[in-house]
Amino acid sequence: MDDKQLEQRLEFLKKSYERVPSTFQADDVIREIRAEKHQQSRAKVSKTSDRSFWQRFGVLSASVASLFIIGILAIPYLQHNEPLKQPENASVVSEEKIEDMIKIYERNRERSREKLGLSTDQFDSLSYIQEADATFEYFWKSKKILEHQMSHEEVNNQFDNLLASLRSPSEMVLHADKSVLHGSEEESLNFLLELQQKINDLMRVYNQAIAENHAIFKELQPKEGWSKPTFDKLIPSFPENIEKLTLAMKDEGITILPIQRGENFTATWHSFFPDDLVHPVTQGYVTYLDEQPYLYGGDLAKKLEEYPPLLKVFDELVLDEGGKNTDNSLYREVSSNYKNILYALVKTSNPSSLFDRNGVVKEEYQLLFKDIQQPQQHSISSYLIEPIVNEFEVSGWRNSNTWTQFNYSYLDKMFMEINYYGFKEEVYDESASNREEPVQLNVEYFQRIHSLYKKFAGTHDPAALRDISAIDLVGLYYYSQELGDMETQYELFVKDDQKFEVIPREEFLAFDHQKDSSWRKLYTSFTFQSDALENSLYPGGTVIMTLANPTNEQSEIGFRVFMTKNGWRASFMPTQ
Repeated sequence: MDDKQLEQRLEFLKKSYERVPSTFQADDVIREIRAEKHQQSRAKVSKTSDRSFWQRFGVLSASVASLFIIGILAIPYLQHNEPLKQPENASVVSEEKIEDMIKIYERNRERSREKLGLSTDQFDSLSYIQEADATFEYFWKSKKILEHQMSHEEVNNQFDNLLASLRSPSEMVLHADKSVLHGSEEESLNFLLELQQKINDLMRVYNQAIAENHAIFKELQPKEGWSKPTFDKLIPSFPENIEKLTLAMKDEGITILPIQRGENFTATWHSFFPDDLVHPVTQGYVTYLDEQPYLYGGDLAKKLEEYPPLLKVFDELVLDEGGKNTDNSLYREVSSNYKNILYALVKTSNPSSLFDRNGVVKEEYQLLFKDIQQPQQHSISSYLIEPIVNEFEVSGWRNSNTWTQFNYSYLDKMFMEINYYGFKEEVYDESASNREEPVQLNVEYFQRIHSLYKKFAGTHDPAALRDISAIDLVGLYYYSQELGDMETQYELFVKDDQKFEVIPREEFLAFDHQKDSSWRKLYTSFTFQSDALENSLYPGGTVIMTLANPTNEQSEIGFRVFMTKNGWRASFMPTQ
């Protein structure tokens, strides 16, 4: 963390600190923060939360702001290594007491660094250490905590939590209270979020060391590969600093894993605590962390046959059928990795990996796709792979329109559709037969959009757009932004908050919108493609916007629209 970042972090912390009343109860503050953070977290995936996007953004920002406060408040299942004795009949902590705390923190910090076998620079780069240091510097080192006239008990509790934040993953598990974690989904999730941060930090540092010593690991690797026994025997052959680091990482459940047929190496973590330590609903996250890595530089890090059962774990977590809180970094990481894994499995990084010399999908991938396709209730991967398998089989495993269109934009759209609608018996048919003729973005089109705007902008009468096409709706959407008329653009969104994300009008208009006419040159044509879904409350479709300057990764962008009683309307954030 550079000086500027630290200064910003401390200023942010100062503002958060100043909002804390001079006498407060830790439990009340914790309860308030968690209530805000977890508001409506148990909503079913099949319906969109009635909180607006901007409300959720505010909650997330508030949660970030409260990280430092949480770092010094009560975490009931943690105790530090050097408990402080509480003087009897003492009401306010003294400056001398704070001096003792400063020394204890510095000793514990150095003890933690030595335990992990890290250099000073490596240890200082850990994000969780940076957060603990920022809290320590601002509240204790500066002695600002004295300004609040807290009792010994209050200060001791907060200092306990500060010391607990220095603990490594293995120490977290050692001090965890199973009776609290197993019985509370919320406490388990908080525990796993902290564990995730620390594991990712340590693996990042270890991977840097592995990369710097790649040639040594390559030379030492046995022909038969690295099993755990052979790996343990090789450790004394490592350079002294790497040997020390490797032994320390082993204590944290982190080891070296050869990947890509032994050409590269990466750090991997394996769970070292009982399955029943955490709440059953959050156990899937433990499995997710335990099975890493899934990818390496965009390529598969495991054997093909290992992925289908792991995709079921991702389904359980991403679909959130159990009502788990999804407003957390661990859920977002899982969701993002699920898309990355699906893309790597279906498209591969190199077509020669998927097709043989005759242009036929290789047998191992045919088996993989069919394995993923196996009928499963509520499986995103099975749902998405089915049309690909069906089209490949019809063509003798040579061609699939859905496979051709399978990219990150497609995945984002499909994940969004599943979240809105849930699963349907009918599968989306993304074949070209669902596409209408493209409409060129020329002078005639722009003139038509201008006329529509003049007709609608003055009254915002919903009936005025009842008969326009989806393609014209998209043009009107962008033309409104080009003119800076966000009130008109707002009227183009779907307004049913029972089925769709709906942002309050005042919040939308208060956002810093900028006039933007780039769409005229960014796209060359719009093509409407309908969804093959029956019995839907809102028939939907996508306006495919063809880029004027396509790249290898992307040539089109989808704009989601839905048919309402007043004609076509845009979904909120239609291109996401």
